[in-house]
Amino acid sequence: MTDWDDYRFAAAVAQAGTVRGAADLLGVHPSTVTRRIDHFEQRLGIKLFARSVRGLVPTAEGRRVVGALDNISKVLQRLETALVRGAREIAGELKLSVSPVLTPELFLPALKELTDAHSALSVSVSPHWTAAPLQRREADVSLLVLRQAPEELVGRSVGAISFSARAQAEEAARWPDHCSWLPSALQQAIAPDLVVPAAQSGGSLESVELQLAAAGAGLGATLLPTYRALQVSGLVELALPCPTAEVWVLSHPDARGMASTQALAGALADAMRGAELDIG
Repeated sequence: MTDWDDYRFAAAVAQAGTVRGAADLLGVHPSTVTRRIDHFEQRLGIKLFARSVRGLVPTAEGRRVVGALDNISKVLQRLETALVRGAREIAGELKLSVSPVLTPELFLPALKELTDAHSALSVSVSPHWTAAPLQRREADVSLLVLRQAPEELVGRSVGAISFSARAQAEEAARWPDHCSWLPSALQQAIAPDLVVPAAQSGGSLESVELQLAAAGAGLGATLLPTYRALQVSGLVELALPCPTAEVWVLSHPDARGMASTQALAGALADAMRGAELDIG
C-alpha cells in the first residue's frame, strides 16, 4: 500500500528546496525530513533529489513525482470544492425510512412541497419499525414512532402518539376470556412488555392495515394507533393500559451540515407538528 507520507515529504522538499525549509513547512525536525526522503528513495530504488550547495534539486524522476503530486493536488481541490458545494445545495437523492404507524398523507405533502421547491432533490421512502437503517447508514433521515430514540442519533421529538387496544364490538363484549389477542409487529416495536390478559391468536400481523382489517372482521383484539383506529367504524376500545410513544425525526451525526438532509428533516418536523396524533 502506498505510503502517502513519503509523497508529502517529497512535495515539501520540492517546494522549499532545502531540508530545513521542508522541516519548517511540515513542523518536524530536519533529521526527520532527511530520514524520510532517504527511506523513500531506497524504497523506490531511484534518486528523487540531487544534493547541491543550493539544497535539494529534483532529478528527472523527482520532477515526475512532483508533477504527479501537483495534478493530484488539483484533483483533490476540485473534489473538495464539489463536496462543499454539494453539502450546501439542496440536491441529490435522499433515502427516508418511515414508521408503518404513520399514514402517507401525514408526510407525503411535505415531501412534494420540498421536491417541488428543489427540482434537483429526490426522496425515496421505505417503511421500517426501528432506526436500524439509519444506524447502518442505509437511510439519510428517519421519521419514526419510538418510546425512546437511540442516543447515538440526532434529531427531535415532534409530537406524541397514543395507542389503544381495539376490537369489533361483539368481540369486545367477550373480552378478555373469550376474545383472542392479535400480536403484531407494531406491538413488538412499541410495547414488547405489554401484558395482555387474553389468549394469543398465534402469528404476528406485520402491518397496521392487516391489524385494522383483522380487528374489523372480528378476528380478535389488537394494539392500534388510536388515531387510525378512530378512522374505522365499529372498533371499540378495551380496558387495557397502553403506552404513548413519540414521533421522532432523526438523522445520523455525520449528516450535520448537509443542507439536503437538514431541509428534509425540517420539512418533516413541520408537517408532523400539525398532526393530530395524541388522541386520548
